[in-house]
Amino acid sequence: DDKREEAKASKERREELKKQKKEAEKGLRPLAERHARVEGDVSRIRSRYKSLEVKSRKDAKSFQEIIDKMDRYGDDVENELSGYATIEAEQRQAEKMVEKQRRRLEEIEEEGSSFPPLEEIERTMKQSQNEMRGVKADMSREKTK
Repeated sequence: DDKREEAKASKERREELKKQKKEAEKGLRPLAERHARVEGDVSRIRSRYKSLEVKSRKDAKSFQEIIDKMDRYGDDVENELSGYATIEAEQRQAEKMVEKQRRRLEEIEEEGSSFPPLEEIERTMKQSQNEMRGVKADMSREKTK
């Protein structure tokens, strides 16, 4: 009888443990489902993180290329501005030279206005040449005599 009671108690205990196991599994099922959802979320987040990291590197490289290009354009602009400054300086220098030559021309014109007109000078030269020819001819005749 003791053995039978013991077997009966063991059976009841086993049944009780099965019942507790089912209750525990029932209680774990929502946790397991939640765990699976969380694992899926973690997987998606990791995948998103990797894609964002790749995009970030790509964008950083593109950004650096744009910065380099901007620096080159800045250098080109500075060179052009320097060239314009040089041209402006040369233009100012040329304008000063033109003004100096203009004043010199005015001086020469003023000086030239004190002389008789060109036609009169040419006439005087022709007269002087004719007189010189006459004197030369007279001298030649005097020598041959």
